[in-house]
Amino acid sequence: MADGISAVCVLLIGVLIYFIPALVGQNRRNAGAIFVLNLLLGWTVIGWVVTLVWAMTSESPLPVVTMAPPVTDARYRCPRCQQPVARDAPGCATCGVVFVGTATPPFGNTTDKKCPDCAEMVKADARNCRFCGFLFYGGTEAG
Repeated sequence: MADGISAVCVLLIGVLIYFIPALVGQNRRNAGAIFVLNLLLGWTVIGWVVTLVWAMTSESPLPVVTMAPPVTDARYRCPRCQQPVARDAPGCATCGVVFVGTATPPFGNTTDKKCPDCAEMVKADARNCRFCGFLFYGGTEAG
């Protein structure tokens, strides 16, 4: 009976020693990877040492980037990604679409203009197409 208890104690101590790298690195960003590497390669001395070194190395903090919000008019949105854009912006900084072109009323009709994106007729004074969200800027449109 005493041999069985001592065998279980030795086994538990061995498992504890085997998973020391996983226990050391349990509060890290990549704790799951450390555990898997320890589980699969910990039986090799090199794998165990590499996992322990990885778990003990210091992590560089994630960079914090602060940016001022762009000055935008909430009524103007990019037709591709729907992000707010400035009224006089040459293009969308988020998706990279460039705003170019001019709106020409079809057949001399000045009350409506044709959306170059979806080909629907919209009012000549419209700032954006009600069908697809295409942006018009005072005689020019964003495309």
